[in-house]
Amino acid sequence: MKILYITSLSGRRINGFMRSAIIAAKQLGYEFVMACNTEGMDKDGYVADCEEYGITVKHIDFQRNPLDRRNLVAYKQLNALMCEDNYDVVHCNTPIGGLLGRLSAKKAGIKNVIYQAHGFHFYQGAPIPNWAMYYPVERWMAKYTDTLVTITKEDYERAQRWKTCHVEYVHGVGINLNTFSQRESDERNNTLREQLGISKNAYVLLSVGELNENKNHMSVIKAVEGLPLNIVYVICGEGELRNEYEQFIQKKSLTNRIILAGFCQNVEDYYRMADLFVFPSHREGIPGSIMEAMATGVPVVASNTRGIRDLVLNEEYLFDSHNSDAIRKRILWAEQQDHTSVVESYRQTIIPYAFDSVVKELKAIYEQYLLRIQNGKSKQVRNKSFNGSSPAHE
Repeated sequence: MKILYITSLSGRRINGFMRSAIIAAKQLGYEFVMACNTEGMDKDGYVADCEEYGITVKHIDFQRNPLDRRNLVAYKQLNALMCEDNYDVVHCNTPIGGLLGRLSAKKAGIKNVIYQAHGFHFYQGAPIPNWAMYYPVERWMAKYTDTLVTITKEDYERAQRWKTCHVEYVHGVGINLNTFSQRESDERNNTLREQLGISKNAYVLLSVGELNENKNHMSVIKAVEGLPLNIVYVICGEGELRNEYEQFIQKKSLTNRIILAGFCQNVEDYYRMADLFVFPSHREGIPGSIMEAMATGVPVVASNTRGIRDLVLNEEYLFDSHNSDAIRKRILWAEQQDHTSVVESYRQTIIPYAFDSVVKELKAIYEQYLLRIQNGKSKQVRNKSFNGSSPAHE
């Protein structure tokens, strides 16, 4: 049995979404082939990852911008890939990978098509252009989808109303709870603080994520200017906006209070150093970094948006991502609170999102296709429930 896993970009290394799918497929004996744009990969590391998991990666010229003409080239490449080999199941991810993957599967006559939405670009509170561009496409493409996998409760409930494909719910990417074990309430990584030039008495804010518009670190950077001098902000991540952030930080004389730490392989050490995790993204699916902070026992304040609300259950810890003043007030509020009871509740919140649990959920979906193919069935009976879990079953 052979599965083609499609995603727009490879990333530097095999990431959590890919890893959970790979392990689920391998446990069932599937041959796993991944199609993505490999230009951004760490080539040596990726080769090592592929050898470790026993998978093959094919380059496709996917571009994030849906209007980029190179996506036409990607579509032709994907058509050729599906024609040159026999794939039993196609598992599409990301808006571009999902669109081109499903169109190519239809053209190739492949009926077993999964689309995993990592967070629809249209959601409660999303900009009107997002609804105008993405909603009609996803709504139409659901007709060419056998199983639509969602990772947020809002997306799951919306997709169920379409009634054109079977809808499943999976608890995101999965987190290794052993790697991000909960610290004691008074435990801090003072060694890392010393290396970064941060005082032991400072109140440390931490964000983890790519330096781009959606992750919205600039809103917190602007908020820091009006915060007490003992508050230091550390960002783990790289991206296209680094130069812009550096220039703003220098212009506002914040170089001693804001640290752009870059890509951090030892990110768990940064969580153990932090007093408060701040997550200001405009749009998310189920953010892994929030789960990592929760697993480590760091209190979290975050944007009041889809996906994040699945994790941050207390509304007092949410803020408007577009308002730096609101973010500043929420940080000041959080500095004065005793977060003991909230932090203790985190472990229960994230148990369903444990990596092994997510692998089991994906495996249940893959297994239905394996049984169907073995039994010679080409079409799924609609409204017949698969074995995967859903929010209604929690």
